[in-house]
Amino acid sequence: GVVRQMSQQRRQPGSRVALLTLTFVNLLNFMDRYVASAVKELLEADLDLTDAESALPTTGMVVVFMLCSLAFGLIVDREWLDRRRVMCVGVFLWSVATAAAGLAQNLWQLVLFRSLVGVGEASYAVVAGPMLVDFYPPHERTIVFAIYALAGPIGGAIGYLLGAVLSDIYGWRAAFAIVGVPGVVVALSVLCLEDPPRGINDDLEEKDSSASGLCRDLASIVSNPHWAVSTIGQVTMCFAIGGMSDWGPSWLQRYHRVPLKEVGIMGGGITAVAGIVGNLLGAKTTQALAPSVPNAGFLASGAFAALGGLVGAAALNVNAQGRTHLIYVMLLAQQTCMFAFMAPMGAICMSAIPVELRGRSNGIQILLTHILGDVISPPIIGAVSDRTGSLTYGMQLIWVSVAITGASWLAGFLVLPPLALAPPPGGKGAKQVSMRSVLCGQGVAVDSSDEASTSQEEDEAGTDTNASDEYTNTDESDSHDNP
Repeated sequence: GVVRQMSQQRRQPGSRVALLTLTFVNLLNFMDRYVASAVKELLEADLDLTDAESALPTTGMVVVFMLCSLAFGLIVDREWLDRRRVMCVGVFLWSVATAAAGLAQNLWQLVLFRSLVGVGEASYAVVAGPMLVDFYPPHERTIVFAIYALAGPIGGAIGYLLGAVLSDIYGWRAAFAIVGVPGVVVALSVLCLEDPPRGINDDLEEKDSSASGLCRDLASIVSNPHWAVSTIGQVTMCFAIGGMSDWGPSWLQRYHRVPLKEVGIMGGGITAVAGIVGNLLGAKTTQALAPSVPNAGFLASGAFAALGGLVGAAALNVNAQGRTHLIYVMLLAQQTCMFAFMAPMGAICMSAIPVELRGRSNGIQILLTHILGDVISPPIIGAVSDRTGSLTYGMQLIWVSVAITGASWLAGFLVLPPLALAPPPGGKGAKQVSMRSVLCGQGVAVDSSDEASTSQEEDEAGTDTNASDEYTNTDESDSHDNP
């Protein structure tokens, strides 16, 4: 068993470098993932594909991604491999596979290359979240995940933009090749990160290792109410995001006669702005509510998702022919509300699960959110489009899914017991954590006994003269056994 009793929870050395590096790599992750959506119309014309067939490469990538996530989650939880090496190999693999997609001569070659992207992305996605949790104490994790999650919309927007612009100039094959290059270059950077002991910022209870098993661990994860409710909402949100990202550009081209280049520029710009604003809005709203409202993350995420569903319904069903600017405004509002969940739900899911199960819980969540979310939404929407002759009919499923997401998280807010992610109300640690403080190294140490005290984070360059104390708390009476 493992016991770690801590008097203080604090940032670990190298936290700032790790956050910035993992966020940038995550940006490349989404950029490589969504470039295919920007060139979908060109793919269909060049390879003679139907709407349903053109969705298969994305579906193949996500299927492989979610299955490999389970395997990598087990590897990380059991500490069979250095998690930095796992990430390095993953980044290199998905980047090479992205570039290789430009060589595809038919549908199945394209499916193969995009599926290999899923293998690489899985090895990274499962590791990055739990590693960030080890670097930061619970009361800072909402802001940390807000910064990390910014890479999603920004990376997706860059992928759309580069895909549209590069394919317009050089063709879709060159777009894949060019977008894949940066990841190959930066893959080695993750090997230079610090790797704090797992659970250094979490109180670990005595664990009977003889009672541990895959089935028991699985039951422990899925029976966690906060994780389960969060995952249910993320499944339906992932369904909506997958459908929108895959078919949104095609819908703008077909029904509003928007040129491909404009789709890339406006679609990418809307996604980037909505992602940044929505992510920060969700994080800051949760932070403001947390000291006085239990489960503030569920309340903020659910309310924004419900509003996003209403705006999405209007965007699809309002007669806006010839008023493309109105569609852009509604899409911006819808996506802003949809992206508000990322920081609160990321912090909830990582903090609610025991340290030794976080890798697998992440993998299981990836499996569920994709197999029931963006794996099935693009082909379902494409099939409805083929059957009815109207892509708009298929895309009605998007706003319905967002509305269901909002309802599930609001229900969680009403019925679940509180999950503490904020410092104790009234203490010095109750002061809100800002992005500037996280990125500039000004930290707050919080006693696990609910007494808060302020402290300055140690210089990340290594000013501590005792190297053996690098990952220990300042209370010399504490003992820390590595997991």
